Amino acid sequence: MSIHATNLWNSIDKLAEQEHISLPRLALKAGLDQSTFSHARRKRNWMSLKTLARVLNAYDISLKEWARLVDENSPNPHPEDV
Repeated sequence: MSIHATNLWNSIDKLAEQEHISLPRLALKAGLDQSTFSHARRKRNWMSLKTLARVLNAYDISLKEWARLVDENSPNPHPEDV
């Protein structure tokens, strides 16, 4: 499985959906600024490993569970996301 920025963002969207919260609230629960995801996504940036770890820890999600979310919510990536 290749991971692309689009896959990562789709998994974060799915997590927010599962938790029935907005992305800003998800960020706040992880101890991040509420605009963390919108700014990074708009610029098509990758999420840092530190940010991802904070989100996974805040929601008690293992890397294995997160990898499943990425895999299940992965459309065909855009070439510029690689």
